[in-house]
Amino acid sequence: MNYWLSILFFIPFFSSSQVWVDEGATWHYDYWNISSGGFYRLEYTQDTTMGGQVCQQIETKKYSFASDQSGTIQLLDSTEFPDQFTYVVGDTVFYWNDNQFFTLFNFGASIGDRWLIGTTNLQGSGCTDSSFVEVTNTGSININSSTFRTITLATVDSSSIGLSGVFVERFGFLDQNSAFQPFPRQMNCNGDIVEYDILTFKCFEDDAFTLFNPSGEDCEYYLTHLDVDEILEVQVSVQPNPFSEWIDISAPQSGTLIIYDFQGTEVECFQYSNSTRINLPHVTSGMYLLVFEDESGTVYRKQALKI
Repeated sequence: MNYWLSILFFIPFFSSSQVWVDEGATWHYDYWNISSGGFYRLEYTQDTTMGGQVCQQIETKKYSFASDQSGTIQLLDSTEFPDQFTYVVGDTVFYWNDNQFFTLFNFGASIGDRWLIGTTNLQGSGCTDSSFVEVTNTGSININSSTFRTITLATVDSSSIGLSGVFVERFGFLDQNSAFQPFPRQMNCNGDIVEYDILTFKCFEDDAFTLFNPSGEDCEYYLTHLDVDEILEVQVSVQPNPFSEWIDISAPQSGTLIIYDFQGTEVECFQYSNSTRINLPHVTSGMYLLVFEDESGTVYRKQALKI
């Protein structure tokens, strides 16, 4: 009796779960930058063969919007990116890059593990040929009444392409306010200011995975609100801008401020009130992204230049 109870107890622990996407997989990520906002839509469209390996073909499309002088949302354009190709072996997801497959995720990895994600030096980037990521944390998350493993990745310095943030088995990138993307993107190692899109996870679903939409908002909000007046009042003030030593914040509510550099790395985190001075003498010169979240959950974004 004890023998069978032991087997029954350990079956769930050793049961293998699905590590990557199923047919019908669709991701949405909201984005914003200095001139526009919108969303990225990724979709698993079909199976195909790359390098002799049957893999999932994933297309990416970016929809960009802006408000006109009356506050009406207008579609600026839509941009299609090169398709991605992935396949899975055990706990590891591989992706196609530069005519060969590299490890994208390893959900069985431990803190400190590293892997190669690319070997091409992008001209003018100031980076090295080999690009690596390192696992800085592991954990789990409950979604749709199931528990999934997570890994937190950081791009190793001087890499030509990068992949950083929190990634969950089953669909990958789960970050908020990140200058990184679901697949590796080009890095810049020569100190130039690059205005990357800032992404926040919005939705994911596939044929075997119920829609996961933690915000509860329309996954394609901007498309469904075209020609709808939506004047967003700027309620947070940051002065002076540019700044050298400090900034004064004026806001209707208190909240949390997170400051990111233009590589998407968190630099500082502060609590602020209606009127707060924040000293930043140690921050290096350059452009920074300021993300405010007040007590009601409303998010405001600003850019500030340190001189």
